[in-house]
Amino acid sequence: MRSLFESQRAKTVERGVLQLYSLVEELGIDNDKTARLFPKSEDEINFSKDILNDNISNTKILPNGIRLKYVHLLPLMPRWGMDDKLAEKLTELGSLKSALEIYERLHQWIDAAVCYGAIGDEASAKNLLEKRLAEYPKDARALCVLGDIEQDPKYWEQSWEIGRYANAKKSLAKYYYNPPRESGLSRNAQLAIDHMFDCLAANPLSFDNWYFYGCLGLEVENLELAAEAFTRCVAIDETSSYSWSNLASALLKMDKNQEAFNALKKAVNAGDNNKKGWRIWENYLLVAIKLGRWDDVLFASKTLLNMKRKEGQGSLDIPILEKLAELLISEPYNDESARQTYFQKSCIDFICNQVPSVVNNSIRCWKIIAKVNIWRNKPWMALDDYEKCYRAAINNPDLTLEESAWNEAVETCVDLVFAYESLGERDGKYGAGDVVCKDWKYKAKSSVRSLMSKGKSSWEDSEGWERLQELKDELMGH
Repeated sequence: MRSLFESQRAKTVERGVLQLYSLVEELGIDNDKTARLFPKSEDEINFSKDILNDNISNTKILPNGIRLKYVHLLPLMPRWGMDDKLAEKLTELGSLKSALEIYERLHQWIDAAVCYGAIGDEASAKNLLEKRLAEYPKDARALCVLGDIEQDPKYWEQSWEIGRYANAKKSLAKYYYNPPRESGLSRNAQLAIDHMFDCLAANPLSFDNWYFYGCLGLEVENLELAAEAFTRCVAIDETSSYSWSNLASALLKMDKNQEAFNALKKAVNAGDNNKKGWRIWENYLLVAIKLGRWDDVLFASKTLLNMKRKEGQGSLDIPILEKLAELLISEPYNDESARQTYFQKSCIDFICNQVPSVVNNSIRCWKIIAKVNIWRNKPWMALDDYEKCYRAAINNPDLTLEESAWNEAVETCVDLVFAYESLGERDGKYGAGDVVCKDWKYKAKSSVRSLMSKGKSSWEDSEGWERLQELKDELMGH
């Protein structure tokens, strides 16, 4: 049993399969032919006679060799059963030729035909199946597998009529959902749904079948069908994050936002985090916004940033970032971290530490960060953010080509000058009589002159130019 369990996990699958190999090989060995470290004792030699003649006392302690002699009477798996399990695991791992050898030795011709079909030897597969059907013409599974190889619906229909074989209906559903080009048929999702209904009526415990059924329901917008199918999926395997996510999608379209959010919560907490797609977290984020669950919005935003870090500032949803900052600064700032709420601590860390690590030239992002740093009473950090915002604007390659880029740069320059005026003379970082920016007037004038020199050839007659000229005159008058 341990070998079977270990062969189901990615980390231990190799060890589990090797253990199964070892068990299968050793099970057929006669103990009398194996070497013994110690010779048999007199009790072991005479045990068979003594037990028949009732010559053994109930108080006598027997050696381990005798007590374990009949351990094979326990209800353990027979050798052919272990062979079958080993072949099944080898098939799952893609070692089809090794599995094929075992199936042929066990005379499991249908499984052998499946292996032949998988390795591309369809002629051998058909030969085995035809022999099987000649001997057992009502073998529903053989008919179904032959239909899979031939891609001929008549075999699946015969299989269903003879034995109500569930996989025959599944094959029919997939055939009509994605028909071969040579069939001349077009996709018929509704017919596929009808076949899957019959399949699930015959075998209602297959996760894959319910999942396919739910996907068909979403495609034809039969939302109740999809919700029922994915509910069955999570009942069978509650660790399937994609099933929870698809269930949430169906519930959202049915305007059941709270139920959808609960399903998405299960989705983000279920299964392996490395296998979850960013779309699940994005759906979680959007539904949390609809319900006003801002703690969850923040958590999802942080997770998405980490998952899409390679995209840089493209991993950020700036309107959501603005809303989070707005909520954060709506309450007075408390310098004592012990008195800050969890949302405040987490949001400050997100906006002031994590977001800057991915932002390059987003003017809106740097302005948001600057507002939060002003709220935190850190004017030196806010001024640095405004300077980064200004640099992003004047280094825009469209500055001399697009008037919108020029106007944005002018607005950013005005904000920077205002920041120099309002923050430059405030107490500095170290609180030892220093100020944030001692030469703020010079820097403000330099910023205006730098932008005017960049835009002189293209925007000298624009409203933005006149605004910069007025700003320059005001600074020169100080």
